[in-house]
Amino acid sequence: MPVSDKVWLGGQIISDNSSIFNNIYAHLSYTYHLEVGYDQMIYFGMWGSFFQNKITLTDAIVSNPNDPLLIGHSELTGFSVNAGTSIVYQWRRGYVGISIPYLFKNKDVYALNDIKNVVELYTQIIGHISYKFRLNYDVEIEPFLVYRWIQDYKSQIDFSVLVIYRDDYWAGLTYRSIGKTGVSIGSRFTKDLTFNYTFEFVTKSYLAQPSSTHEFTFGFTLPAGNDKKRSRWRRNLNGSGR
Repeated sequence: MPVSDKVWLGGQIISDNSSIFNNIYAHLSYTYHLEVGYDQMIYFGMWGSFFQNKITLTDAIVSNPNDPLLIGHSELTGFSVNAGTSIVYQWRRGYVGISIPYLFKNKDVYALNDIKNVVELYTQIIGHISYKFRLNYDVEIEPFLVYRWIQDYKSQIDFSVLVIYRDDYWAGLTYRSIGKTGVSIGSRFTKDLTFNYTFEFVTKSYLAQPSSTHEFTFGFTLPAGNDKKRSRWRRNLNGSGR
């Protein structure tokens, strides 16, 4: 949400449930827009994060029911706070940026007696670069590259290509170096409502869980952001002041 020409505020709440793991993430962000030249912008972002992590022990399937971690406990709950920051440089229709979603490593989640660090939140660094090319009046193509560095884990690279038709329909292909490929299609039903579907499947056999996934996403754009979604090129051709 814009609060001025240069300052935007944002928020995000995610509930993530998988088997015995239940996680809630909440973020509040601040972004500052700085014009540094003709068709050039720099965006600075920072945010604070709150995490609630819970393991439901009653649903756990274990080989040793007398494990000290299970005796007398139906669930383990951890709370932690963190922060992140990012910077993005825009030149015309291209973007280069770097983001650090979690500045700190939370080390004492689910601490119980002498047992600690059952689940840890690791420092991450994410870099990305993209540029949107217009092929003709109706069709645009946007390749983008994402590099992920996670502490104590192997780095990951994602390469994607998105083809956009008349700003309202798109199809994309993504390859992840961890061994997965995704195919996406989506459309804008109205000026405020969008839909996207992604099918992701395994392309390398060494992954622990080689199952395919289906992701359905619905998005709603607040009125304050509608005008900024239209490109200057298309707006001028249409002769519209909106």
